[in-house]
Amino acid sequence: MMTVKQVAERLNVSMGTVYAAIERGELKCYRFGRRSGTIRVSEEYLGEYLASSRVERQSVDTLPYRFKHLNL
Repeated sequence: MMTVKQVAERLNVSMGTVYAAIERGELKCYRFGRRSGTIRVSEEYLGEYLASSRVERQSVDTLPYRFKHLNL
């Protein structure tokens, strides 16, 4: 089990980003203790989150106009 800080370091994002994903229900976690308590994320839950966050490459034709200048 990983702390929010460990998850953030592993994903190279801020702790705020991890907390936001948890609050939106995108990243499952365990809470220990009352109210906010201690948060822990399992390897399994992190793997599920990563799989659900994967973005496939899109054709330039399907991108909104404002993104067409990007070389995706």
